[in-house]
Amino acid sequence: MRDFISISEISKYGLQLSDYQKRTLEEKRKEFAPFAPVCKTVEVLYISHYDDKYHAEDVAVFLDYKGYLLRAYKHHYTDKVYRFSLVEQYRHKHTKNYQNRNEMPNKVGKPTPAKMDVWLAYLLNEEEEKKAYAGKYIDEETAFRAELAQLGDAVKWYDNGNRGHIVMNNLVFDFSIEACYINKTVKIDRSYDLGLSGFLQMADNKYRPTKQQ
Repeated sequence: MRDFISISEISKYGLQLSDYQKRTLEEKRKEFAPFAPVCKTVEVLYISHYDDKYHAEDVAVFLDYKGYLLRAYKHHYTDKVYRFSLVEQYRHKHTKNYQNRNEMPNKVGKPTPAKMDVWLAYLLNEEEEKKAYAGKYIDEETAFRAELAQLGDAVKWYDNGNRGHIVMNNLVFDFSIEACYINKTVKIDRSYDLGLSGFLQMADNKYRPTKQQ
């Protein structure tokens, strides 16, 4: 597990900052000082948990603007202007292929409420788009799984319930449930000995496979 906590809470986790982390935090305080008139700065420590204890990782400074935590970042370390992203974003496997096609706001050098409002609106709109994008595939998967559930044990599942097949009347229905796509194929089982007569019977929905002894 890797998460972040407020710098003011690190003692509760039995942690303390190293000299390097203290220097890094001081540099970030200076870097984001110009945002202070517009945003509240939030100092955090990323932590991980293993071996039954917490470990200090990186320090960071976020921006709290109108109750939303924002991460300010530069496209290149030499830049003097910033882009922004929400720290707490909507995440779901069905957002895998989502792309924000809206025009990104201008990068911010000198922050003002107007500039930050534009960025916040852009990011919140992106969140709504992602939820709607994922919702379409969530509904599709839910409906497909409900159809399969009605077939009971006829469905053979594998790959942690994301792939499977159904065999009926010499037909095989293969499926795989991907992040943003459900792949479905139908093929003939034992096609090597079906023959023309078997094919014609199957086409007329009269074929019954011979039971193997």
